[in-house]
Amino acid sequence: MPSDPAKLAKLIRTWDDYIQLGKKVNDPKNQVWWIDNARAVPYIYYSHKNFFDRKMNIAVDNATTRRVLAIAQKLRNDGMDAKTSAWTDEWYTMLNQGRIATTISGCWFGGFLKSWIAKDTVGKWGIIPIPEQPLQNWGGSFLAVTKQSANPEAAWKFVEYLCADAKAENTIMKTVDYFPALIPAWKDALYDEPDPFFGGQKTRRVWADVASSQGPFVVTPLDSVAENAFNIELDKFLDQNLDIPSTVKAMVDAIDTKTKADRKVVLQLMGNK
Repeated sequence: MPSDPAKLAKLIRTWDDYIQLGKKVNDPKNQVWWIDNARAVPYIYYSHKNFFDRKMNIAVDNATTRRVLAIAQKLRNDGMDAKTSAWTDEWYTMLNQGRIATTISGCWFGGFLKSWIAKDTVGKWGIIPIPEQPLQNWGGSFLAVTKQSANPEAAWKFVEYLCADAKAENTIMKTVDYFPALIPAWKDALYDEPDPFFGGQKTRRVWADVASSQGPFVVTPLDSVAENAFNIELDKFLDQNLDIPSTVKAMVDAIDTKTKADRKVVLQLMGNK
């Protein structure tokens, strides 16, 4: 396979491409797996977002969910995932030793790799967009000034500086790979600089190109509760090799059970009946 990320990205335009290429790399006998955990494929589509539509209806029963569940199930059943859990010592060790070929994450993960997860693996990494629907998001930071603040004006000035100043945003980006929400920041020359950790790849430009065509996500106060319910059913699906239709129904039912009462409150706050 090509080592150049741009050339590799052309070979992985779909999830089917991803699986076919992975078969050439996956080698469990020698402790090498194509992906850390198959659950990462569905998870990136529902990471803190898109569980509901704008009227707070549950929105996970769709073709995309069924598609990514099928891909995850194939990865698992074909023995292509290491079944390791993120944020564990085992996971860190496998990333350092090159025993996991691909992992799916947000751009901030680059900062994690560089600073504490795998800082001695300089030049061994590259990034490519998510297949099929690269416009995904995992994570994000939010700042607010509480009513209890002793100095709300100064606090708001700090928020403005940190979130609405291109220089400040790009200082953070250069230091820890936290991608800024401020669009003007993406025009900085920083985004066309090579990143030594990623073998000289201009990773920031890749992220900016993806973000510039990004459509809106639906984010609600109930996403963390919905996500937990979704993930419980996702793990059951993979671990027990369940069928997709019943899993999607179980996801909808679980989210409904956990959020029904609170959805009414959210709708009231939004001014909907």
